[in-house]
Amino acid sequence: MIGKLVDIVRGALTMWGNDDPPVETPDYGRSVTYTPCRVCEEGRLEYNSETNADVCQTCGATFPRS
Repeated sequence: MIGKLVDIVRGALTMWGNDDPPVETPDYGRSVTYTPCRVCEEGRLEYNSETNADVCQTCGATFPRS
């Protein structure tokens, strides 16, 4: 019983000491929002740089940016 507890504490301390920061860089500007589309209320909007508009990934509705 005590052996299991010691193993759990040892494992927790080992994992706590190896908490490295993330190596991925965020992809700013790709995803506009995670709120539902105003037309279909299901899809998410992503920015399209060619048209300067947000496009629903489900129904294809476009919302121009001002």
